[in-house]
Amino acid sequence: MAGMMTCSAANALTVTGGQLIKKSHPQALLSSAELIANDFFDDQALVGLDKVDTQTQVALSLTSLLSNTFTYAIHSPSFVTDLARSIGINSYPSQFSFSSHDVLRSAGKGRIGLGGMMRYDLPIGNDGRPRYFMVGDFTLEYEQGRKSQVNPAVSGWILRNHFDFPMISYDILNATVMTGSDSFYLSGQLGWSPEMTAAFLTEDSTYRVVSDFVMCAKDDNASTAGKIPCVFPKMSVNGVSGQASVSSSRPYALTVDLGVATAMPIDHADYFVAFVSNGVTYWLNQRFQWTTAAAPAYQGALFDFKNIALPNPRLPTGAFVSGSSITVYFGVDSVQNGVFDAPNRLTSMVINY
Repeated sequence: MAGMMTCSAANALTVTGGQLIKKSHPQALLSSAELIANDFFDDQALVGLDKVDTQTQVALSLTSLLSNTFTYAIHSPSFVTDLARSIGINSYPSQFSFSSHDVLRSAGKGRIGLGGMMRYDLPIGNDGRPRYFMVGDFTLEYEQGRKSQVNPAVSGWILRNHFDFPMISYDILNATVMTGSDSFYLSGQLGWSPEMTAAFLTEDSTYRVVSDFVMCAKDDNASTAGKIPCVFPKMSVNGVSGQASVSSSRPYALTVDLGVATAMPIDHADYFVAFVSNGVTYWLNQRFQWTTAAAPAYQGALFDFKNIALPNPRLPTGAFVSGSSITVYFGVDSVQNGVFDAPNRLTSMVINY
């Protein structure tokens, strides 16, 4: 496992593709302004439609609609709105470069273009005709000054609507960002923005969470050989990633996170945790015990999780000597065979005693 670890020296990556997967909460939408999901047009389904078409055509089956899960495509920098899409909107390309180590450093200088539009039913009007509320073709943006002193969940990330009217639709709450050598992950909750509430919704709807989401923004020109796309392992000690110093005689919290932002499920995977000390590799087995026998810690589907506590690394002979250090690895692969092989994703950190 240690021999398979690769490091990237890339400092600047450019978003060229990816997807945002949104999981809607029907009851929260209904409470906002009696909104009921009617249909969803992804980026491809919108091509060639005019505004009247988007009010009358059906894009999703009832089963797909009731899943409440909708995927927005991330546009490339070369994206050009199809001229046939004469529906009074502006759909934008992505213009977003980022560091593989720090997305927020440059996040305020660009935006990510997303393709897709949601149609909601509104209560029938006085004339008896159906009414719709439509939002979509968003840009994802970051505004540091948007963060709220009153509500610390407000992250500064926003989704700006460009269907019919340009307006910030959602503030992103409780955001999590993970980075890799070729992509970055953003997850959180979508809450109605103050602007959207003031214009269209009930007074108490500001920051009401109406969806969860995960997103993977990729640089398709970065090297991805042997890697699972859009899967992000993370490891930390007492909340610190990369390298941490601890006391050899006191307990500490070793935790792992996994961000999975792909619409294609990975149902049969291996999870591995290991550390190296004095040239010997110790593995965490499925009983959550350290052993020198190579073994997965878990086998099953890849799924999103945060702050899973792991047992502290301990040598079979006792605690580590003060002044020593170990490297701990957390990796997943997509072939459930008990062997850490490609394609995979791997992260590591150094613990100094």
